[in-house]
Amino acid sequence: MTSKRPVIAASMALGMLWSLGLVWLGRGPGDPVNSIALGLMPGGLIMAAMIGRLAQRRFFDDAIIDGQPFATGTGAEIDQRVLTNTAEQLVLAAALWPFAGWVLGWGLLPVLGVSFALTRVLFWLGYHLSPPCGASVLPPVSTPAWWPCSGHWSRCPEGCHMALFDHLAVACGSLEADAPTIEALLSVPLEPGGKHAQMGTHNRLLSLGDGEYLELIAIDPEGQTPDRPRWFAMDTFDGPPAVQSWILRCDDMAETLAQAPMGTGTPVPFRRDALTWEFALPDSGVLPFDNCAPALIAWGPGVPHPSTRLPDRGCGWWR
Repeated sequence: MTSKRPVIAASMALGMLWSLGLVWLGRGPGDPVNSIALGLMPGGLIMAAMIGRLAQRRFFDDAIIDGQPFATGTGAEIDQRVLTNTAEQLVLAAALWPFAGWVLGWGLLPVLGVSFALTRVLFWLGYHLSPPCGASVLPPVSTPAWWPCSGHWSRCPEGCHMALFDHLAVACGSLEADAPTIEALLSVPLEPGGKHAQMGTHNRLLSLGDGEYLELIAIDPEGQTPDRPRWFAMDTFDGPPAVQSWILRCDDMAETLAQAPMGTGTPVPFRRDALTWEFALPDSGVLPFDNCAPALIAWGPGVPHPSTRLPDRGCGWWR
């Protein structure tokens, strides 16, 4: 008997190329909730059609109308196998596509959903005629796999706005008490930062290289209590110094927020001496995904980045 493996392997390879092409061409901004719903709906409709087809087969076949097992190789048994496989693929899509939408652009999900439905139909028909086609199996799995090589936040399709790592926010209870601990841990001194009058916080800084720095931040005991929750969920912070947030800088705050997770915040202008910037502040003070999503900052036009005035202490990210 001729092995089916070469045919299946070839169809899987074509499926991988197809899915990666979809990821590359379909990336773009969109609303997360609507995109997830529109992305998963086509697959759900195909599953409903498959369930309806199986119900029809049972209703009009006395041999299986009472729920008897399907005979191997019959049309009903093939439909059952395709339905099971489709359910598995849809579960994978529901688990992986939201992550892909977050990092690659929410507009990608409806494109993936339509493609998934189309290839599921081809898979269904092909299963009745010849070896199953792997094309519809791969998009749910291969979509997130494109992220590491896509350079998201630094290599965007048309309509996407670049965001780059800016600084790391380490929260503490008191700069005076905790700065020496951080300095001893890193074996380097922290530089004086400044006060954020609008947030009632102050900080100290450490260069991490060109365009990047570490910020040790605490509530300023001499500052005023703001009329809104402080950034980085500082109002509820307690305990030893800990990484509280990571901040990405962008050129266009409005456009970048349109592609960010819901709840990232609204842009608020800040000024300290000659330093100006916009910062996206969430209404609750807590960023999406339990404060794990990045915050967004946009430095004012012509404003030198804070890292340019910090001495190089030889610290940086290992890449």
